[in-house]
Amino acid sequence: MRARALAICLLLGGCGLVPTEGPAEIPTVQVTREVFTREVGAEGNLRPVDATQVTAPNDARGALKVAWLVADGAAVKEGEVIVRFDDTDAIKARKDGEADLQAATRRLEKERLESRQALRRRDRTAALATQEMEDSQQFQAKDADIYSRNQIVKSEIDAELAAAKVEHATTSRAIEAELSKSKIELLELSIQKAQLAIDRADQTLSILELTAPHDGIVVFKRSRGAVAQVGDTIWPGRRIAELPQLDKLEAQVFVLEADAAGLEADLPARVTLDAHPGSSWGATIKSVAKLAKPRQRDGTVQYFETILTLESVDPALMKPGARVQATLTLGGDEALVVPRQAVFERDGETIAWRRAGEDFEPVPLELGVSSPGRVTVLSGLEAGDAIAVQDPTRSLDDSGESTDGATP
Repeated sequence: MRARALAICLLLGGCGLVPTEGPAEIPTVQVTREVFTREVGAEGNLRPVDATQVTAPNDARGALKVAWLVADGAAVKEGEVIVRFDDTDAIKARKDGEADLQAATRRLEKERLESRQALRRRDRTAALATQEMEDSQQFQAKDADIYSRNQIVKSEIDAELAAAKVEHATTSRAIEAELSKSKIELLELSIQKAQLAIDRADQTLSILELTAPHDGIVVFKRSRGAVAQVGDTIWPGRRIAELPQLDKLEAQVFVLEADAAGLEADLPARVTLDAHPGSSWGATIKSVAKLAKPRQRDGTVQYFETILTLESVDPALMKPGARVQATLTLGGDEALVVPRQAVFERDGETIAWRRAGEDFEPVPLELGVSSPGRVTVLSGLEAGDAIAVQDPTRSLDDSGESTDGATP
């Protein structure tokens, strides 16, 4: 038993805790205040710091359907097509516009011809009426010595009727001209409408191909874990992909809410690529999300999104979207630290056995953050206290293993 106690004390000494001798040869350690750090794991992906966004055209009239797109992660040159949208509707709209334009143009030509003919007829009618009026006025019977009263009255009536015909012919011509003008204006509007439909179709056809603004690698944006696919409907202005600057990458990782105590900016970290586990890169925590959120839509586990600034980037190995594992070093503040095997459960309460003279007494503990094998103590102990690493109320069994109730 004495040899086992000595071995335990030697192991605990490696944790920065001072082993002491206790009553009845129970191994103990002295509680000390030290700088406590711990490492937590996180996983995520690389993402670009700067990137040129590729978006669906804002001036598109309605949703667009993806007809073709380049492979995710493909290298492209400036001007190469990244996404091509379906042109079926635009081509149909143009053909319909052309047909409407031709029909409206033919109707306009016909209306203009008919208008000219109708006005010429009105002009002839007006000329005849004028000639008739002039004749009636010239040969009107007025002399009572020559003509009878009835002849004079009839001549006056004929002159008035001729004048009325002239007025009617003149008015009819003006109405005919105004009506023809209105018909022509409506047909011209129809032509403008058809031409506008053609122009809109041409404008739509001109934006159905999204090209690379510069050389780079295409990284499609993920929505709920999926990227755009052929047949998807894309609304104007939606971000579809980006062309990142490959020499400026950062890591977006997710830390379990339970491990996030002490998580803050400027703390050190290391990043390893899943595809190259033998290499790692130093990093620094750039920012931490203010609220923990599930990573999946229907998930219940909460994570803090954490952005890591990489100390260096190897474009040959590191690509946007690559999966990474990160180790974050948290803490760095002074705290009372004890080994986990010195923490026990008793009647549902967390305790430590503190030496009191020739015996041990149970002390309730309030624990803080922990790391594998070590845990911080917020209250219940003070620096210099000697605590047991074996439950003093239990003995060693025949196999030499402790039968205590230490917290795992």
